[in-house]
Amino acid sequence: MDRHIPLTGQPNFRDLGGYAASDGRRIKWGVVYRSGELSQLSDDDVGKLGDLGIRTVVDLRSPEEVSARGAGRLPTGARVFPMPIASSDMFAKLIPMFLKGDFSKVPPDLLDQINRILVRKFTEQYAGLLRALSDPANRPLVFHCTQGKDRAGCGAAMVLSALGVPWATVIEDYLLS
Repeated sequence: MDRHIPLTGQPNFRDLGGYAASDGRRIKWGVVYRSGELSQLSDDDVGKLGDLGIRTVVDLRSPEEVSARGAGRLPTGARVFPMPIASSDMFAKLIPMFLKGDFSKVPPDLLDQINRILVRKFTEQYAGLLRALSDPANRPLVFHCTQGKDRAGCGAAMVLSALGVPWATVIEDYLLS
C-alpha cells in the first residue's frame, strides 16, 4: 500500500500503517494517519477522508493558528479533539528572523531544541493523543499540526514507539516530512 494519501489541499497526509514492530507484527493500515492542517482541503479531499472512515481528528495547532487558518474541513460526524501545542511560544524569537531572511542567528541544533521542547513541555497533549488513539471508538484517527512535520512528527514518533516500531524506522518516518 502507499503510505502517502494524495490530497490537493494537504500534501503531507500519511498512513502510519504497515510498519513492522520489533515482535514481528505490523501496524494495521487505515487506523492512524498524520497530517498537516486540514483547513485547506477541497470537497474531493473531504470525500477521501470520509472514504477512509476518519472518526476523530486530534488538532495540535494553537488557538491562534486555528483562528488564522481556519478549522479543519472534515467529513460529517468526525469529532475534533483540540490538543494545542502553542508553536507561537517556541518560535516567537525565530519568526522575525525568518521573515527578514536572516538565518545568521538560527542555532545549528534548532530542530533538536524544538523536539526537546515538544517532548518536555507538551506531555499532556501527547498523552491525550495516545489516549484518544487507544479508544477503538476514535479510530480511524488523524492527528495534525500546521505543516505536519515537527509537532505531528513527534506525535508519530511517540505512537510508533509505543507500538514497538524500532527506532531506526521511527526516524525514517520522521524524515519523510
